[in-house]
Amino acid sequence: MLDRPEIIKPEDHLDELLEFYGDREWRLDNLYYVQDESGTRMLYERRPAQKEYCENQWVLDVIAKARQLGFSTEIAIEICDFCVFQSNKSAGIIDYKLEDAKKKLAKIRFAYANLPDYLKDAVPLLKDNEDELRWANGSSVVVGTTHRGGTLQFLHWSEAGKTAAEKPELAVEIVSGALNTVAPGQIIKIESTAHGTAGIFYDIVERAKNKLKSGTPLTVMDYKLHFYGWMYRPDYRVQRSHVNITHEVVKYFADLRKDYGIEIDGDQMAWYQSKLILLGWDKMKEEFPSVLDECFYNSLEGAFFKQELSRARKEKRIGFPVPYDETRRVHTCWDKGMNEKSDRNCIWWFQHDGVRFRWIDYYENGGENIAHYARVVEEKRIERKFIYGTHYGPHDLRQRDWGSTSPTPKTLEDIALSVGIKFKVIDRVDLKEISIEAARRAINTSYFCSEYTDRGVSGLDNYRKTWSKITQQWTNVPFHDWASNPADALQCGAMGLQPDKVDREPRRETVARRKGSHWSS
Repeated sequence: MLDRPEIIKPEDHLDELLEFYGDREWRLDNLYYVQDESGTRMLYERRPAQKEYCENQWVLDVIAKARQLGFSTEIAIEICDFCVFQSNKSAGIIDYKLEDAKKKLAKIRFAYANLPDYLKDAVPLLKDNEDELRWANGSSVVVGTTHRGGTLQFLHWSEAGKTAAEKPELAVEIVSGALNTVAPGQIIKIESTAHGTAGIFYDIVERAKNKLKSGTPLTVMDYKLHFYGWMYRPDYRVQRSHVNITHEVVKYFADLRKDYGIEIDGDQMAWYQSKLILLGWDKMKEEFPSVLDECFYNSLEGAFFKQELSRARKEKRIGFPVPYDETRRVHTCWDKGMNEKSDRNCIWWFQHDGVRFRWIDYYENGGENIAHYARVVEEKRIERKFIYGTHYGPHDLRQRDWGSTSPTPKTLEDIALSVGIKFKVIDRVDLKEISIEAARRAINTSYFCSEYTDRGVSGLDNYRKTWSKITQQWTNVPFHDWASNPADALQCGAMGLQPDKVDREPRRETVARRKGSHWSS
């Protein structure tokens, strides 16, 4: 370990200090102080997750993670080091709430304030307020809920998943504005717990995951994916002999070992079992995921179908191919978006055997008339050799016109019939909870084809309740966004389905029927 210089002469310059402290890895583990959970000042030492991340980081990083792994502290220390030991650098922090961004700035301020005096004298602060720190070497860091104007060399976007899910317009602004202020080759770190399988954060993660799978080298325009599960916390362990570990938990970790090569010891398993008792499976996978897929699929607060889809994944009814049964008819169910410019028109293709749903295809588009969707239905019939049964349509087919130019307005139902789609129109329900409950029952007996229905399933994952700012709780009113359309289309099918009749053999009478009751003499 390097020793700190005891005496710095007045004529010494920052360049000489930089030469002494030139090892960034040493600086990150030996130079900065932070406050722990109790507020106690302590020397910052990177945990296993931070150490592994630093060894594998790239210029553009996207980090999906479990909670309480300390990444906000790690990145705050990196920004402090970046600004103090380099001149004329600009850094920025974006967070879901301005107060949270200010807390991260406070971590940087604390780390700087606890540097040796000779370093602070060499690089003094010129500006220090709740929104900005600016040093004499020309470097600075600012915070906010977005950023426009001014070129950044280091940007940290925290809670990107929450922003993308709950403030999608702001997330788009951050991508178009803040991310574009960082020149190629400079640093961006996007980190978050997950909030649903849609939105900008999820899209960035998916692109990074696909790039990783391709095995091709990263360019300065590509994000590198990092995932850190709960097992990266070394203190997440309980003495194995003190906990009764259930067969379900043992099987869960056996599957993780088989499918992902994840190995844990008995004390870690005991910790997981203890935490599971408090949180339950859904919340556990949301807060403390073991693998990346758990991080997303169990994360969206207020999701209507969260429990049903979680159970379907556990029972392997999602994520696997579902073959088309040529002996049964294929039905469709539709939804027409309320806003014709921004909403999506959605179609599910499914089969039903009297008990189970098999969702075997899905399509969505916008800005097209009914003839376009009729062509899609016909193309699917030819391509996949479907034999159609019933086309279930929403109630507004009796009211709206998808682009008809007829001088005498026709209902959409009539227009659809003229291009070959005979709908069974499902009446509007007085209470939305009725159709949502029908969809829940349907999902509980459903299999979703991984090859054809991923986008539709993503919509079901992200179909959520509206948050009331007044009562500070979830309402029963669906939040209207893109996910409403695939969810409403499935509800249409669940409400309208008349199950296929199951052929039964005629009853055989082996003895003559006795008249009257068995109790009669």
